[in-house]
Amino acid sequence: MKYINIISALSLTLFSAACTGICTPDSTKIEIKKESLNVKPELFSSLNETITTPDGLALALDKQSVWLSVPNYSSFDKNGAKIVQLNKSGEIISEFKDLPLNPVTNLVHPMGLEFAEDGNLYIADNQLFSGKPTESRLLRVIFKDGKPEKTEVLVEGLGLANAIRVHNGKVYVTDTVIPSENENLSGIYVFDISKFNNTPIKIIENDSHLLTTFTCTSETGVDGMCFDKEGNLYTGTFGDGKFFKVKFNEDGSVKSQEVFLDSPAFECCDGICYDEKTNCIYLTNSQMNSVWVLDLGKNTFQRLWQNADNKGETGLLDQPCEPLIWGNDLLVVNFDYTFPAMLNKENDDVHTISKFKIRDCDKDCK
Repeated sequence: MKYINIISALSLTLFSAACTGICTPDSTKIEIKKESLNVKPELFSSLNETITTPDGLALALDKQSVWLSVPNYSSFDKNGAKIVQLNKSGEIISEFKDLPLNPVTNLVHPMGLEFAEDGNLYIADNQLFSGKPTESRLLRVIFKDGKPEKTEVLVEGLGLANAIRVHNGKVYVTDTVIPSENENLSGIYVFDISKFNNTPIKIIENDSHLLTTFTCTSETGVDGMCFDKEGNLYTGTFGDGKFFKVKFNEDGSVKSQEVFLDSPAFECCDGICYDEKTNCIYLTNSQMNSVWVLDLGKNTFQRLWQNADNKGETGLLDQPCEPLIWGNDLLVVNFDYTFPAMLNKENDDVHTISKFKIRDCDKDCK
């Protein structure tokens, strides 16, 4: 793969990705519903001019605010990168810029993020867009009394660090593009929080922290990630929309990995999140400006909403990436950093987070 031009590689992936239909015993149970729930999103937040490519969302531990990662791929030279805190009205109430630059690339691009029980925020720093294949990192922002104080570098040497999930004292990180002879390799790394010390972990080939790998029909592999209430892990590939289920043994090792869903109706899997109250997984299709619902109880897969290309001023989707459940709402960040094959055709001057009232519409999710 030519890392110098990863955006072009992403676009080619979307053109060439192949879906082959439902293909595993578990996934044959999934009913793909053709009709859409047609739940129109509202505008949750209109972000300011210093936020041009927002990405990840994390719910604060007290559930009274959310933190948004701002990698600013399209305006890093001007605005830098940061994380910002938003209240329930969608207003930015604080921001934190003390994110260490990678000494090789002189960049920092925060993407997926999530709080752990230790009160600190874990962040995936994607460096692959700089053209460097092994410079991505895992960062930790130390919080005190609910406020960020400093940032530590925990892991170095990842490919395209993307989503973050914290589960049972461990941090899971999707690596969407693992440098290897197999250009379609991606995977998930896992790190025990209790074993971090003052020295960053340096990822090596066949690293022991690599939990599992995925080989798909596209160069851009697993992106979003979530756990269900039974402790199973789900992830999906950005380039071709395949959706995987990973089961674990009691010691945390992988018991099984299977393609849970592979449908031509779903071309691209970006962010995903799990709603324990309804036992549903929400998935964003960044390519087609849509959000989908996978009901694990009813084994149905259905589009929540899709819209045409637009700027997103009214809350419509504009290249959706990260979803997050907050109370009765589903928040969806609009990345708005386009490449060919996307419905989104312009990196415009409107930057937003959309909101869906899912408790009023998800009557089928019991």
